[in-house]
Amino acid sequence: MNRKEFILKAGLGTCGIVLGSSLISSCSTTQYLSLEPKSEGVWEVPISAFFDPEKEKNYQVLILELKGLNAPVALEKLDQGYQAILMQCTHKGCTVNRGGGMFTCPCHGSEFDAQGKVLEGPAQKDLLKLTTQIEDEKIILSLP
Repeated sequence: MNRKEFILKAGLGTCGIVLGSSLISSCSTTQYLSLEPKSEGVWEVPISAFFDPEKEKNYQVLILELKGLNAPVALEKLDQGYQAILMQCTHKGCTVNRGGGMFTCPCHGSEFDAQGKVLEGPAQKDLLKLTTQIEDEKIILSLP
């Protein structure tokens, strides 16, 4: 999948429309990465990915294309640690959009809070959270 397809699949097209080809470097609070698994169901994200030294910019969220998953993952830096949420609606599997402190499904209108909990159906299950663990300046993500 190329960068444009990934961004559109991740529901991040609005930023792309506004910023055109400078999308990756210009969306101020979000960084986009594509990662291969370290082992089956396990990925490593360097903590340094939350900072771009060239632009002297800190990112609050990384949108990850994790090879082996069908939807992007939103990895967010919290006051205490990190949270990783699979951006796949639990109703029919559509890729949800992230914005305004929540996740929204463009297919059938389900809404989820910033922690992935259902606010509005038709989805009845919360978004899947990946396990996060910090190890040697890396965030280890794994399927629950």
